[in-house]
Amino acid sequence: MLLPLFPLLAVGPWLVARSIEPVYGRITLVLAYVYACFYSALDVLAGIAAGALKYDREGGLATVFGYASDLGQIGSIAYIGATAAAAGCLLRVAGAWVLPGAALALLGAYGFMENHVYPPWGVLSMLAIAVGWALMLTAAGRGPGARAPSRS
Repeated sequence: MLLPLFPLLAVGPWLVARSIEPVYGRITLVLAYVYACFYSALDVLAGIAAGALKYDREGGLATVFGYASDLGQIGSIAYIGATAAAAGCLLRVAGAWVLPGAALALLGAYGFMENHVYPPWGVLSMLAIAVGWALMLTAAGRGPGARAPSRS
């Protein structure tokens, strides 16, 4: 059910970075793409394929989870990189005001890599990502050199 939603995590860092610095926007886009591809592969293997194997009781479950974990690791590292690049862009625009949100979003991204969305730590990681991004975007409106939001 969540399979189509997880790749959307990559949109936030890309939107922020591209609005501030085109080079970071391109870097973040590549990292976001890697995350979306590899993390989706993790979900397909660990969720769909492993579920099918478990239902069939044929074994091979550890092999599927092993491959899925490797793919998810690549995707998660790319997501952490995309978050860091976007946070760096916001730091340039808004200064140190974004640091608490950046730290929280990066901590959440790391927790997501370690715990996926499994309770309790995975759920808390998702919450940390959301709150971290909200704090960064709020801070971007009040730091030195911050760009005013478009009113169109």
